[in-house]
Amino acid sequence: MSEIILALGSEIRQAGLLAVLKRKQHSVQGVHIHRGEISAAAQSMRVPILMVDESNRQMSIRSLARSLRSEHPRIKVIACCDNLSHAMDLKLTEKYVDGFLFSHSGLDEVEKAVRVVTMGGAYSPRVLIEATRRYNRLNLQNPVFSGLSRRETQIFQLIATGLTVPDIAQRLFISRKTVNTFRYRLYQKLNVKGDVQLTHLAYEYGLLSPDLLKRCALYPQGTKALIDRETATRVAESKQPRYGKKK
Repeated sequence: MSEIILALGSEIRQAGLLAVLKRKQHSVQGVHIHRGEISAAAQSMRVPILMVDESNRQMSIRSLARSLRSEHPRIKVIACCDNLSHAMDLKLTEKYVDGFLFSHSGLDEVEKAVRVVTMGGAYSPRVLIEATRRYNRLNLQNPVFSGLSRRETQIFQLIATGLTVPDIAQRLFISRKTVNTFRYRLYQKLNVKGDVQLTHLAYEYGLLSPDLLKRCALYPQGTKALIDRETATRVAESKQPRYGKKK
């Protein structure tokens, strides 16, 4: 049995998961996504497992995880992400997030993540593991990306997996104008003319596989993704032009 704190923005999802996990004999407490409530709930737990999503607009999962870990060293954090790019961003940059799930993850995967994290391990869905390996290999093997700053690389990754400018800005806590400044800088450095070509480049160099590229478009965050499902499918099925090298 695990001791779980649920802090999800959707009341329906929170109530449903709360009921199901209790039936599975877990000790579960539902709270609002507020640091004080989460901290209070964790006080009486031996190894608190926090399942939290990205609906808190005042504090990111990254900030929340760091803050809680300083007060509760044994707490484990499972991030419930709406988008693959969000999960990749956290996995690559945040050591205090112990596990990852998606909003569409099934109960079996939720239980597996809770079990692994409770035992001191780290859990990632298969699609996230695959995407992260490709991303790391991309940076190691392809000198065309060596001139990118950490922020440029981060925004390139988020654009390539279909995130909108407003969502990137919100995710990174920067302005939309700053996101667009980095986008145009990426166009110049990588010798491309738009976001679709950036996606081609990500696919060409192995960041995205055809199947993964299609799956990325199935769960966009926001109303209008930079790369929609139709575009992603076309990119995945087309022959790849060569970008990234100026003549």
